[in-house]
Amino acid sequence: MTEIDEPDPLMRILDLRASLAGAPTEFVSEHGSLRFCFTDEEPRRGGVAAVFKVRYGGRDCALKVGHRPGSTIERLAQHSSSSELQQILRECGGAVPLVYGIGSVANAPALLMTWEDGESLADCLQQLGNRKWRPDLDLARLRRWITAIIVAMEELERRVAELRGDRTARKFVHGDLKPSNVLIRKGKSMREPTLATLLDFGES
Repeated sequence: MTEIDEPDPLMRILDLRASLAGAPTEFVSEHGSLRFCFTDEEPRRGGVAAVFKVRYGGRDCALKVGHRPGSTIERLAQHSSSSELQQILRECGGAVPLVYGIGSVANAPALLMTWEDGESLADCLQQLGNRKWRPDLDLARLRRWITAIIVAMEELERRVAELRGDRTARKFVHGDLKPSNVLIRKGKSMREPTLATLLDFGES
């Protein structure tokens, strides 16, 4: 008998999206099920995960699906204390996207979180290198944003290590910290600060 290979997680999600035609589907976590809808926007595909733009609770959200065995997303979804992890992430003060759920979609490990818009720290650094003047961009601001990300990640790693009872939280939290993975988000008004948010959270 010929063994039939099971489709990889990304293919399962793509097939699911195509079959739903905009109808709601379920995100399953230890807290129960969340209902969301896929949008028509093509996913952003990476080496270990793909990000789909979805609608949940009347807002744009990101569904990040791990498709490589042993990825951080898979470990997060399988962790026995995912509810505590989710609470720790919520307390990061914008340093990572707000996570609504840690679980799975169509048996593929996934994170459901806010959809973030802005420009990458890499683009900001390139503009400074090209001497492109902008009133909202200077070295002092970039230094503050980078410092805020580092401080937040150190605190996040410390708390996750305490929760897991080991000292190997760094790659469990994020294994690819670089300028292109940091998003600079402008406030909606002069009173709202510009924030730096770590993207590609859950990659390793």
